[in-house]
Amino acid sequence: MAKRIRKQQSTQVAAFSRRLKELRSTRGLSQIALAKKAEINLSYLNRLERGDATPGLDLICKLAGGLGVSPVEFFAPAQPLDPIQPLRQQVRQHFDAVLQKADRSTLEMLAQMHSLLNSALARTR
Repeated sequence: MAKRIRKQQSTQVAAFSRRLKELRSTRGLSQIALAKKAEINLSYLNRLERGDATPGLDLICKLAGGLGVSPVEFFAPAQPLDPIQPLRQQVRQHFDAVLQKADRSTLEMLAQMHSLLNSALARTR
């Protein structure tokens, strides 16, 4: 069996792979979830995050769509991310999922929770 020779990755590919993993992680997505959202193969996503593959423009656009960012985000200088933003996005996704399937009693309970949350928020201001 031939030995696999690992190529030295370019600076750009290494930066892309780090940024891809950072964007995915900060959004609380697993590789499986992102692969599904971006409609790409899980093993290829894994190779991208390791820097073992170089994506084309069409794939970068698919990944950006799956992450809910602009393709430019993969190449933007790393800025400190707001740690609250990914949490907000997760909460929105969970609430959207609940709202789509909720029956009347669940919606009434959520309305009460919403009222309590608004009251608590008003007190902290």
